[in-house]
Amino acid sequence: MQILKDEKICFSGILCKGQTLKNHPFYIRAVQLGATVLETFFSEEGNEIKITQRPTCILSREYSKTKKLMLAKKYNIPIVHVNWLDYSFLYSIKLKWEPFNLLINTKQ
Repeated sequence: MQILKDEKICFSGILCKGQTLKNHPFYIRAVQLGATVLETFFSEEGNEIKITQRPTCILSREYSKTKKLMLAKKYNIPIVHVNWLDYSFLYSIKLKWEPFNLLINTKQ
């Protein structure tokens, strides 16, 4: 089932200390659904931040002020709750991001 084959997903704030991305259930689910998973989408050289790849969305449990989420907001990359991934799997279709958008009801 490759329903997310056109997606480039980056995760933020889902790993526990010592946990690796490739062993995380969200990573495994995203790959099963055909998504490309990016570990990051920027590089830092001194004080300069450079966008190296553009994900289609960032998946997180909540909106917080992590570097990834702040950059996603700045560059208008959708920040989506990880439930989007599970519900897309459950219904076997790529659901729209809007109902899962973490910025809609967040004080910014």
